[in-house]
Amino acid sequence: MIKIFNYMLKKYLIGIILASIVLLGINLLIIFISELRHVDQQNYTYATLSKFLIYMLPQNFMEIFPYSLLIGSMISFGAMAYHSEIMAMNTHGISIRKTIYIILLQTFLISSLVNFIANFTTPNLSNKAFIMKNTALNKGINNSSLWFKNKDDFISVNKIITDSKLENIKIYKINDGKLSSVITS
Repeated sequence: MIKIFNYMLKKYLIGIILASIVLLGINLLIIFISELRHVDQQNYTYATLSKFLIYMLPQNFMEIFPYSLLIGSMISFGAMAYHSEIMAMNTHGISIRKTIYIILLQTFLISSLVNFIANFTTPNLSNKAFIMKNTALNKGINNSSLWFKNKDDFISVNKIITDSKLENIKIYKINDGKLSSVITS
């Protein structure tokens, strides 16, 4: 049973890898073409574009991963059915129910492993990619102060990195027209 599990896993992984390479290539080609409009603006060069694409690989892989699982399983198990390997397993005592159980278990293990690894790498690398892109386009880092008013608070933002990342934030609390405290982050 272990040999069959390993054999099916090997076939499944080959199918997933093939599907991932094709889908990732298509996805990166589309991103590359859409990013070409920014090349030669400010400091955004082909080298920056290449680094951006490399940093975005984990996020793009996570976007295409469900499709890779589906297409990879269709490729690998379809090939096994075409070559009568599934029928051969049935004649040696492995029922269709056990085969489906093996496929579901392998899908769960592969998905869990990929999601576990990707959850640690994807956010940081994607953030670095957009910071690098925005810095090269002189969009991301704004050194002028930005001020907001909220009831009794004044908020000062001195550095804007991305739409969701700010630095050098100060909150001035005003009570009865006097400064009561300053919170810095």
